[in-house]
Amino acid sequence: MEKRPDFMVPEAGTVDALRADRREWGELVANSPRLTKLIEDHEPDYRPFASLLQDAGMGLYYPNPQFLPPEQIRPSLRFNREILAQAMTLPEWQNIREWSQDDLAASALGGVHLSPKLVDLIPPDAVRAARDAEAAEKA
Repeated sequence: MEKRPDFMVPEAGTVDALRADRREWGELVANSPRLTKLIEDHEPDYRPFASLLQDAGMGLYYPNPQFLPPEQIRPSLRFNREILAQAMTLPEWQNIREWSQDDLAASALGGVHLSPKLVDLIPPDAVRAARDAEAAEKA
């Protein structure tokens, strides 16, 4: 069996989500060339981008998305919480929620639509901090 890229393996992020929903997200990514390309295009610059996009999808999907407590968020993903909190205040976010809530595939499309805004919200120091944290997690 072919090994799936790491970004296609669902993992806990910053939004409290059911494991089944994260697994379904992984299947959406695995079967969507557009989602896969989007992640492949941005992960070299910001390693936690796949998780950020997944959290955006979960945030659009759930009627009342909640962040996990900070102590339950991997250090390499901590900036994602801040980025997503800012994204949730955007008018575009609210507009997309109107048609994507409770539909994970629609939420994935919403995440694709919001991805340029998400990238713009990534602070410059997040790139290095996420890499350093990821290296420490692997050590």
